[in-house]
Amino acid sequence: MFRGQDLVEKLGYERWVLRESVLAVEKGYGITSDSTVTFQLDGLKTHKLEMYAEFGSSKRIEVLENLSPLLFVTCYKALDMIFEWILEENESNVPFQFAKKIKLYEHSNGLSEFKYPTSLINEQPLIQVFFKLYKKLAIYRNKIIHGNWGTNVCGDLYFSFEDRNKHYELNVSFKDILYLSEAVSLLTDELIARSVDSESVYMTIKFLVDKLEHLHGDPLFNISKPKHYKVEYELGDKNFIDIEEIRNYLIKQSSGMPISFHLLILSKTNKWMLPWNVIRDLNCIDLSDDWTKYKL
Repeated sequence: MFRGQDLVEKLGYERWVLRESVLAVEKGYGITSDSTVTFQLDGLKTHKLEMYAEFGSSKRIEVLENLSPLLFVTCYKALDMIFEWILEENESNVPFQFAKKIKLYEHSNGLSEFKYPTSLINEQPLIQVFFKLYKKLAIYRNKIIHGNWGTNVCGDLYFSFEDRNKHYELNVSFKDILYLSEAVSLLTDELIARSVDSESVYMTIKFLVDKLEHLHGDPLFNISKPKHYKVEYELGDKNFIDIEEIRNYLIKQSSGMPISFHLLILSKTNKWMLPWNVIRDLNCIDLSDDWTKYKL
């Protein structure tokens, strides 16, 4: 049985570094909040979008650019821990070395009895993309740790080195490292504790790894970045909410991009908060039914 806590213990430091690095870059460039759409009683629909940045946060980006090799190594270590965690559920003796783990996974994952955590059972193409990255980037991670690997120019890593009479060259941009950091960070969070918006999280991960196609070489998922909304719905004296109307309106507003939303229902005396996984497949809600567990 896969235990999220086991992965937490493997990933404590790396998980924190990835999360804080992504957040620092977002603050440096300015964070755009989820769009808030209010469905008013009078039929009007209002939109609110907030953006903020922190003073001095551009310096954080400069620091991260200088630490880009460390961030690259941290991404790789997180991938290593994910695959080690998966292997340990399937094998009694998991080796320490990257190359041996890679070989063991290649041999074992095609077997019918090979097990994956629940959230990855239907995500085989995605986990194979991460495995391709894990396999390909191993030697580049090793060179950063153990030898002369190349140069760091404003966060862009230019690898150029010899290993066992073979010459290696690879350019990994700072943006590539940020895409990988966010994708791995989101994946680890999902594996540790599945979110209520798991579907949209996996869509975001696929959007991010599509940006890394030149590194993993697998077919693209061709997914636009999902857009998440916060919907506030003024109920008045009604009990009925047309979820299909809300969904269709948001799809139109997002120009066909995948969407998700959570719904805050506001009556004169009560509030309800319904997450996306609850309302995703509904066409309507009748609050005369029992929605007590979602009442605020």
